[in-house]
Amino acid sequence: MYLCSVVIFFSFLVDVIWVDFGLISYS
Repeated sequence: MYLCSVVIFFSFLVDVIWVDFGLISYS
């Protein structure tokens, strides 16, 4: 259960980072 939440947290973090880089590259 703990491992599952860690994986979800990291996937969310990576998603946010990708969005930030996407916005920066498009600007």
